[in-house]
Amino acid sequence: SFTYDTGLAQAPGDDDLLVSGVPMGSNTGSITTPLGDAIGLWDKPKNDSFAFRLGDKNDDSGHRGFEGVSGWGWLNHGDPNAHVKSSDWIFTLSPTPVPAPATAVLAGLGGLLLASRRRD
Repeated sequence: SFTYDTGLAQAPGDDDLLVSGVPMGSNTGSITTPLGDAIGLWDKPKNDSFAFRLGDKNDDSGHRGFEGVSGWGWLNHGDPNAHVKSSDWIFTLSPTPVPAPATAVLAGLGGLLLASRRRD
């Protein structure tokens, strides 16, 4: 669980959302291990730049060539006095909606009913 609620604004000259201009640790969250231990997370601006961006970049070509919306940024976790270099995160949003499980089941049942009616 992580919430960006401080410093979130529209990127200058673009429709992306950006978290910038805030001190490290302005936005926080946590991750829970399989053993139930909570590990604190907080944002870390990269080189005095932004801490998180959501969108498809200024040229609408996507982050790292992904055609769609991505989210990427930097986090710190664990010891608040130490930075773990592999604390980047990135995710992409599919341009094709994924049906909810109940919708898929209903669509499958509808297909079975149509198939059984055609055999008669």
